[in-house]
Amino acid sequence: MQRQNSGLTSLFFLQLAISIFFLILGIQGIISNMSQNSGFAREVARFFNAENPAVQKTELIMGIISLMAGFL
Repeated sequence: MQRQNSGLTSLFFLQLAISIFFLILGIQGIISNMSQNSGFAREVARFFNAENPAVQKTELIMGIISLMAGFL
């Protein structure tokens, strides 16, 4: 006999991995927006013209959306 819930177990772990990914992505987006101390983040921000307030707000909003997606 084959187990019927092995597909459900695989689906659960896939959802868990994706939610952890979105949680980490959201936290990283919020933290990088709050502190511009790291050299790599500063260079990426300079490349995308982060002095523009619209870019800063978009980065924060996308971080919050990713965080909420991870919770859901």
